[in-house]
Amino acid sequence: MLLELLGSHRCLALVGMGKNVGKTTALNRLVEEASRQGLALALTSIGRDGELVDEISSHPKPPVQVPVGTLVATTQGALPERPGSFDILETTSMRTALGQVVIARCLREAPWELSGPALGSNLVKVRARFEKLGAQLVLLDGAFDRRSSATPSLSDATLLVSGAALDPDIEVTVRDTAHRVELFSLPQSESPPAPGWVKDGEFTPFPWRSALGHEQELADLRPEWLRLPTAFTSALASRLSDCQVVVGDGTHALISAPELSRFRARGGVLSVVTPIRIPCLVANPYSPYGWRYPARQFLDRLAGAMPHLPIVDVVAEEVRAPSSAKEFLSGATRMAAP
Repeated sequence: MLLELLGSHRCLALVGMGKNVGKTTALNRLVEEASRQGLALALTSIGRDGELVDEISSHPKPPVQVPVGTLVATTQGALPERPGSFDILETTSMRTALGQVVIARCLREAPWELSGPALGSNLVKVRARFEKLGAQLVLLDGAFDRRSSATPSLSDATLLVSGAALDPDIEVTVRDTAHRVELFSLPQSESPPAPGWVKDGEFTPFPWRSALGHEQELADLRPEWLRLPTAFTSALASRLSDCQVVVGDGTHALISAPELSRFRARGGVLSVVTPIRIPCLVANPYSPYGWRYPARQFLDRLAGAMPHLPIVDVVAEEVRAPSSAKEFLSGATRMAAP
């Protein structure tokens, strides 16, 4: 079900809206589907996943199930304890707080703990190594609310996961999820590629590392275009009018929904250099904190807020999809191993 929605994307980042929203369940579903289709699979994480108990919330977590033959990049201390479960192919020079990162191949189907590279530049290297070793599908498991793992420099597309654990109020979860999808789906810009601004048709290179602390200076310039080197925040947005702001990608848009609306009402336009592709949204109506949403109502509310995007409940195996996606899911296009 999920693989059909991925189309031709061969490297996917999984990003959760928050803790315990169901990202590991979505990851395991992708792993299961890839294994059934015979795809050569590779897994790693930008944080930590697969531990039996969440270190922050102390709630039980589902393990990451790894089929035989799968490539895994994780730290040495996170490797399975059972002898003969894996073969280390490479010990990298990458180190994290949890130890040195190795690339291993799973020899026995077992639950694994993923604790891969913390830096995006190292993830790019790991992805390249995976592909050289024959991986046909690479899954990058993002850490809790680590939206940076959705940046298109790391993956071909992003699978966003939302769930009831975000808030007891279904409307709050739907609103916050729709806003995140909107930021990740910002349109591509035709602005100057280098950071800077355009005023009266003249381009000036950006003189600072970021806009932080320079919000009023930038507002006083009254630029027509503003290409930021890093984040666009609510503090800057609240000072700008009639300005086209450009950020690298949607992960750099750190602006609240109300402030974005006010910015646009003042003539502001927000776009990106590189768009983020979101093939679908995974929805989890269950929360480990003692509440749950009516499953179908949650799907319907999300679909109403994001009618262009397929919404999937991987446990109930239900989909809310636009007509084009329904035709796609009918079997006209399938992802299969070459």
